[in-house]
This record gives sequence, structure tokens and C-alpha cells, in this order.
Amino acid sequence: MVLLGIIIALLGIVFILQSKGRVGPSYSFMVRNPVWTSYGLITVVIGLVLAIIGLVFP
Repeated sequence: MVLLGIIIALLGIVFILQSKGRVGPSYSFMVRNPVWTSYGLITVVIGLVLAIIGLVFP
């Protein structure tokens, strides 16, 4: 569960970076779209919670 949480958190970071226009294509529905920043933050938090649960309850 720890690995899954880390992967989900990393995907959230990618969402955030794409929403800021830092990575990915020059045009996409995610680029410069502040809604995806929120989705990315939520995804990171979910991933971290899963990783912490996996560490506490192995």
C-alpha cells in the first residue's frame, strides 16, 4: 500500500505541474487550468494518506 500511495502522490504532482504549464505538451485541457491544481493537491493528499496507512498498518 505504501508503493501505491507514493505512485498516486507522484501522479498528483504531475497534475499540479501540468496545470501550471511546467511539464507536458504546450496545449492540453490541463495546461494553465487552475481546477487541475486542486485535483492534483487532492490526489497528493490521498496518496500520502495511503502511504502513511501502509506504514502504520503493514
